[in-house]
Amino acid sequence: MEKITLSLPTMFGDHHVTAVRDALLPLAGIQELYASARFRQVIVGYDPQGDYRKY
Repeated sequence: MEKITLSLPTMFGDHHVTAVRDALLPLAGIQELYASARFRQVIVGYDPQGDYRKY
């Protein structure tokens, strides 16, 4: 599993965290996701060798 950290400077509320989680978690290959409104970051754990053809 690899991880990427995304900076989202306009993610300032819990409703943004929910929207990000709802958008990313269903995607193929996503294994874990940490979203923080306080730090305005999303850390995504994903499988770089995953089969992404289903989407």
